[in-house]
Amino acid sequence: MVKEYLKEKADSLTAEKERLTAQKERLDGIRERLHKSIDEVQKKEDVDFEIFSPRADMRVSKEMLNEMHQQMNDVKRQQAQTARELEEVTAKLDKFLYMLEEVQNLPD
Repeated sequence: MVKEYLKEKADSLTAEKERLTAQKERLDGIRERLHKSIDEVQKKEDVDFEIFSPRADMRVSKEMLNEMHQQMNDVKRQQAQTARELEEVTAKLDKFLYMLEEVQNLPD
């Protein structure tokens, strides 16, 4: 009975760890794409020049960059939260795997 409980708990924690790892990888990809987009906009446009440009009403660089930086900050917060959760789940999983190993090594 104890073995089954520990096994179920370890399995659920393993599934949670896999979910968090996938979420971390997804967030890493989003952050990388945002970083590339920010770099492209900064290289393509002279952000400070557009204030005086007659085309300033085209919703270009500054506003776009501000939005991308906000998105980047949101992704960084999500990454930090995911990293904390992943660390907690990994510690719990290690504990349950250790307990399961101990129980399995007990004589029947």
